[in-house]
Amino acid sequence: MPYARQLLALIDGLEGRCEAALERLAPINIAVLDPHQQFHLAESFIVAGDHDRGLELLERSNEGFHPYLYMASYCRFLDPVRDQPRFQDLLERAKERTEAFRRQFSL
Repeated sequence: MPYARQLLALIDGLEGRCEAALERLAPINIAVLDPHQQFHLAESFIVAGDHDRGLELLERSNEGFHPYLYMASYCRFLDPVRDQPRFQDLLERAKERTEAFRRQFSL
């Protein structure tokens, strides 16, 4: 039940219980998650203060799930890493993938 753990960890992190949030996230088997699940798990790690792990998961998820506009403009859970060069690089790759998808399907 990774989504349940991820959501509860997100709540813990938002309420300042970062250690509890990271404990909730620890048992999740990341290897079996699809890119969409990895993205949301990354949000929880970032909110809980583990920015490196969160960015690692965002990078993994970006291979198959790249919601550029959401990441760039709407997702407040990513605010703690927004100014980091690693996030800016990831955001640029998400933009490129989104634009390539639109061109491929004439959207």
